[in-house]
Amino acid sequence: MAGTFVGGIGIELFGVLWNTALHTHVAPEMLSRVSAYDVVGSIALAPVGEALAGPLVARVGTAPALELAAAAIVIPTLLVLLVPEVRNLRSS
Repeated sequence: MAGTFVGGIGIELFGVLWNTALHTHVAPEMLSRVSAYDVVGSIALAPVGEALAGPLVARVGTAPALELAAAAIVIPTLLVLLVPEVRNLRSS
């Protein structure tokens, strides 16, 4: 329960910071398009991952599948942080 609570705080904090960055750094006439791409990448592709999870667990087992899933989240996140424009994003 404590982990879920901390995770929920993290998700909400991310949401506020993400939306603030979008509205601060994206031109108003492009905000709808950028938000649509965000939803496709964040939400619309989730069923693909869910559909692949079962066969992956069946093939490699639960622990390796969870490790692969964690790596699929952590590695791209760290790679994005290597981009100086992302790492040094400041409010205008």
